[in-house]
Amino acid sequence: LTGDGNANVIFGLADNDTIDGGNGNDTIEGGAGADILNGGAGIDTLTYANSTAAVSVNLATGAASGGDATGDTLASGTFENLTGSAFDDTLIGSTAANVILGLAGNDTINGANGNDTLFGGDGNDTLFGGVGADSLDGGTGTNTLSYDIAGAGTVNVNLATGTVSGSGQANGDTIVLGTFQNLIGAGSNDSLTGDSGANVISGLAGNDTIDGGAGADTLNGGGGTADVLTYANSTAAVSVNLTTGTGSGGDAQGDVITSNTFEILSGSNFNDTLTGDNFNTSFLGGSGDDSLDGAGGNDTLNGGDGNDTLLGGIGSDTLLGGIGTDSLLGGSGTDSLTGGTGSDSLTGGASADRFVQGTADSTAPTAISAAGNFTVGMTITFGNSLDIITDFVAGGGAAGEFLDIQGSATLPTTALGLSPDALASGTNYRLSGTFSGNDFTIVADGAAGSSTLIIQGVGGLFSANASSVLLSGVNSNNLLTVNFV
Repeated sequence: LTGDGNANVIFGLADNDTIDGGNGNDTIEGGAGADILNGGAGIDTLTYANSTAAVSVNLATGAASGGDATGDTLASGTFENLTGSAFDDTLIGSTAANVILGLAGNDTINGANGNDTLFGGDGNDTLFGGVGADSLDGGTGTNTLSYDIAGAGTVNVNLATGTVSGSGQANGDTIVLGTFQNLIGAGSNDSLTGDSGANVISGLAGNDTIDGGAGADTLNGGGGTADVLTYANSTAAVSVNLTTGTGSGGDAQGDVITSNTFEILSGSNFNDTLTGDNFNTSFLGGSGDDSLDGAGGNDTLNGGDGNDTLLGGIGSDTLLGGIGTDSLLGGSGTDSLTGGTGSDSLTGGASADRFVQGTADSTAPTAISAAGNFTVGMTITFGNSLDIITDFVAGGGAAGEFLDIQGSATLPTTALGLSPDALASGTNYRLSGTFSGNDFTIVADGAAGSSTLIIQGVGGLFSANASSVLLSGVNSNNLLTVNFV
């Protein structure tokens, strides 16, 4: 069968047909049998709409199998458009600008190269745009938009807004809003955002940022080393537990989280509860009065704004209270605790912990439960408040804990001088004296209110709750042991 120069519609029968569309924009269906099909010139469509079984067709290679496509031979580059059957088809485009329609069935459609238009139709379809500025419509059903293909580059997809961008195959793509429920990244550092439905989102390799949005989502960060699960856009507080892989409240309601696929967990602007697992996790509480529990692993917990409660758990953790009246407990392991601004309570727990007193930490009272080890050269800046360190455990070396007092560009820091085992039980130590040359003169800061740091000690070298070191009304630098009397 041979067409003319017009737009022909040619149907073969059950025999082994040879069909050539000739010139014109033709539609050709070979039917059953091992057919030889050539679209000819023009924008031609190959269809298997009447096949009684699923077909697999590749316009780039000419390969065809299954259903009515069994045994078919396609002239390479002569078909630009492709229509599948009502079954579970695999349809692959070419370098041309293809229009591919899946019809019914759970189809897999890959546009390959070119600026393609892909329609999943009915069924639960998976669409790959491939190279080029593609238009993708999942159709009805539970459909998946996937960039899991070689050379995809970095992709940014938001199913809620229908926006797509990226450095590779996603560049220029457009999706029909509401026609995709699931999303698979490109194996790069992708940003993947769901909508209000029940999304299944997988980041694959790379350091991805995943936001499931509202709905009971299934979330998998993939194999990166810094995958982020974020609930920053949630309109209510969330509770997320990486150990159980469950979420509740706000956008986390009903979420299922694959174990050990997220290294960073970010909460909302409300009062969140975030719990880790046995792996190393970084927590970002954001605004609100958050409760962060690192559980196992060497975790970093950042409360952000609000009056937060931080528990490091097992492992050597870093706890950062941020702004607000925070409570920090290191747990077991060698932890680092920074209260931040506000009246904070810091408790190291087991092992030798480090307590960090930053330049902004003294703008409000801070009650710190910890030990201190002072060496030469540390800068301290005290504000108009009372900072208290309790449970001071004397003793240097590996068993001793440390007070790490940080400075700024104008107040450089190294260390502060006084060995903890030199402190006497029940004795108050007060800074005194003056410095000259490179030494700093200890003076009151001149502001209203008290500017005081008290270290209270317990243990074998101290009586219970004894005041060990008292630094009052000072702005000190390059402190030496001789400055303690």
